[in-house]
Amino acid sequence: MEPLQQIENLLNLKIGLSTETIGQSAILSAVHTRMDEISVNSINEYANILTTSIEELTALTEECVVPETWFFRDGEPFEYLKSQIPLLTKKHQKLNILSMPCSTGEEPYSIAITLLEANLTPEQFSITAVDISEVALEAAHKAIYTEYSFRGVQDRHIIEKYFVHRDDHYGLKDCVKQQVNFKQLNIIEVDKNCLYQHYHIVFCRNLLIYFDQNQKKTTYRNIHNMMHNGGLLIMGHAESATTPEPLFKSNNVERTFSFIRREPGEYERELSAKSTKKLSASATKNKKRPDTNLHKEAINRRFVSKVKVKLKSKREDNLNKQDNDPIIAIQNARSLADQGKFELATEICNQYTNNHEVGDDAWYLLGLINDGEGNTSYSEECFRKAIYLNPHHYEALVNLSLLLKTSGNEIAAKQFMQRANRVKGTNSESRSADQS
Repeated sequence: MEPLQQIENLLNLKIGLSTETIGQSAILSAVHTRMDEISVNSINEYANILTTSIEELTALTEECVVPETWFFRDGEPFEYLKSQIPLLTKKHQKLNILSMPCSTGEEPYSIAITLLEANLTPEQFSITAVDISEVALEAAHKAIYTEYSFRGVQDRHIIEKYFVHRDDHYGLKDCVKQQVNFKQLNIIEVDKNCLYQHYHIVFCRNLLIYFDQNQKKTTYRNIHNMMHNGGLLIMGHAESATTPEPLFKSNNVERTFSFIRREPGEYERELSAKSTKKLSASATKNKKRPDTNLHKEAINRRFVSKVKVKLKSKREDNLNKQDNDPIIAIQNARSLADQGKFELATEICNQYTNNHEVGDDAWYLLGLINDGEGNTSYSEECFRKAIYLNPHHYEALVNLSLLLKTSGNEIAAKQFMQRANRVKGTNSESRSADQS
């Protein structure tokens, strides 16, 4: 087995990382960076080191995956959590909450602040925050942040209330820090280390996007086992589409990406009830109707046919709905955006964000539109979703890098530009090979 393939298999086995999510070139680049860091010249030697050193495996993981987090990221999940507190506290005397992966602490601390703002006492909740990265956890323990970590905070009063501002840094107050218990933990082994049906709330955002399908299934099952029946699960946007319905039921609350933990057998009972209802409705429909209704039905059919023709004509007059071809639809959206018709272009893009052919381009175009309109935070989110769907989307990588640089995040900007350059190099090699 080639040493790079051996390293990829090790990353997948130990931490669930799938090569397809970030690309082989990104892993190779990370390997070379780590080899330079520890002065190893042979990739074979480095592969052998990885098999015996969890510290080096962790360091390589951190090089492959850029942790990106900030306080109250996406906003709506935390607002929704706050709205559910009265219901949750009626059911449970003390709330146990899990945040994974917690990175440098912004998410679990955001949860703690949300619960304190909902007037819970420190005795009414406990938060466990886990991550594989020792470096990230060290930063989380220190809880000292820069202004950039608050780009998701709309209410500056929160910062003044829970942080101490010194020079260009913000130190978190102990009243929040003491509510979070940090643990270094391999996420894919989390069920072995956490209590069965212990957690009432689980935040697991932007983790499973790096996993292959088998590891996703295992992780969802582990999360299900760790949660109370009826517990609240908060996922990332991209992951919400893959959350298994037999285990978790969507709350259908827009932009919260929230789910309820199902009881065993609940989903099967729902399917059975729906099937019975459908059969009953079909039997009723198929009963022979009196002949006196035949003329009325014929009139209704002609009326419906005319309505359909009119609706079809109306749709054809609207570029937003004129073509069923996703590629042409996105081309139309680009054309509309170029003409300054952002509302129509956005409407088209929103229809295709989940399409496997053009979903990445739909998110990319939404990113451009929102960037042009000054919606920087949502623009960044759109570019990230485009990259999640297509890790080799050069334009999305470049635009996200520029956006991050403008926002002051030089490190992340550099990393995404490096990824863009690797993609550009790979594309150039492919074109050269095709021509020869």
